[in-house]
Amino acid sequence: MDNIAEGFDRFSRADFRHFLIIARGSNAEVRSQLYRAKSRGHISMQEAEILIQSSKKIGIKISRLIRHLDSSIYKAKAKVAEVTSASEPEMEYSVEVYDTLPSEFIDSTAETQH
Repeated sequence: MDNIAEGFDRFSRADFRHFLIIARGSNAEVRSQLYRAKSRGHISMQEAEILIQSSKKIGIKISRLIRHLDSSIYKAKAKVAEVTSASEPEMEYSVEVYDTLPSEFIDSTAETQH
């Protein structure tokens, strides 16, 4: 889902298509992990089969979305206005949250420990 979202927010059909292909591959990786989990007894045969079938259906849907994208007239998204500045959120950080942060986040001169 994250790969699809990232690709959707790109500005070209080629980028979106590329991320859909990555999402399809990630789905296949999950299916591979389900087969291993089933063979090692981490999940039941029934649970594994349900999840594997769901993964296969998702793979088909992603492939159909790629095919649809390839045949559509969609070329690119309109570019959004360039962001020229950013600001901090208008809120105060509570003392409780601040007190729980490690020193390297509070004091910019503190050395991080490795």
